[in-house]
Amino acid sequence: MTMATDAQRLISISLTKIAQSRAQRGGVSLHKNLLVATVLQKARYIFMEEAYHMVHSQPMEYPPPPMPPAVVEEPPPPTPTPYYEDSLTLTSHEDPVQEELGFFHTKF
Repeated sequence: MTMATDAQRLISISLTKIAQSRAQRGGVSLHKNLLVATVLQKARYIFMEEAYHMVHSQPMEYPPPPMPPAVVEEPPPPTPTPYYEDSLTLTSHEDPVQEELGFFHTKF
């Protein structure tokens, strides 16, 4: 009978939430009302199913709750290799910026 009482409680909460959302200043939030209506429908189904089984004296068997998915740790992605070589360096006569700066350092 605990499932039926839980279902009744969910039905009561769902109807209260729908009534409150209609009274709010911002109006009715369709997404929230659809979520509440889905919970309401599932709770009603459980309540009606348990009531049916009580009338027909059939024991109720509920499936066990689903197990959470196992967490699999993935190895970190490999570090990317640089697209340049560290050995590439410019000397002062190859560096155009140094050549431009050298122009300002010449004495007249």
